[in-house]
Amino acid sequence: MANPRRTSILDGPWKIVAPNPSLQPEFRIQPDPFGGVVMIRARGNGSEGCFGYACCPLRLEGGKSYRLTVKFTARNLDRLEHQVISGIYHPRFTAGVEELRTDGASHAGETQFDAPAETTDTELRLYFRYSAHGEAAWHEVRIEECEPVPSRVVTVVCRQGGLPPGRRLKDTTICAYGVSTAIVTTLFGYPGSDVLGRQSQTWVRLPEGWRIVHAHVSEPTR
Repeated sequence: MANPRRTSILDGPWKIVAPNPSLQPEFRIQPDPFGGVVMIRARGNGSEGCFGYACCPLRLEGGKSYRLTVKFTARNLDRLEHQVISGIYHPRFTAGVEELRTDGASHAGETQFDAPAETTDTELRLYFRYSAHGEAAWHEVRIEECEPVPSRVVTVVCRQGGLPPGRRLKDTTICAYGVSTAIVTTLFGYPGSDVLGRQSQTWVRLPEGWRIVHAHVSEPTR
């Protein structure tokens, strides 16, 4: 199992996973001619629905903070951040590289995150998907301990014109799950009544930005 202390994750051990074997991209693990370390290549299999990933087990120490850094090249991909995804996965925890710096065919990105409170065995996953003839090659994937991630103030901004007349919000909470999913819940009421309603929204970071994928409103009886 990979050690996250300043280790090149590409040293493995790696396996290839495809939920549908007929849609599995072509993966190859080979020496990197530029640095003597392992390179992982992925290429489309001729189907626009191709989907698969290379994964490596990774243990995160409880209560630690980490930085995940990736560098790769890509060709013939028109939706790069949707087709090449690098991140850490656990059923109750995810952390992924969301923004990339691009220089020609070369791309790099990183993300900082706090590990779960308990020591957790996760997977580092390198996804390649939805490209019939595109290619990607990861030259570096690195995980290292870092300073704790600074707390961020989350602000909910509601435009008055977007609410029904007279509605006031109360006890609004935001629960984030990883870096790409958040659930917002709030109570609300109207002037002249103590009866409250409840509203919830599930937000997901998609390639085009944050979008509501599910919502529910229970109006109070007035």
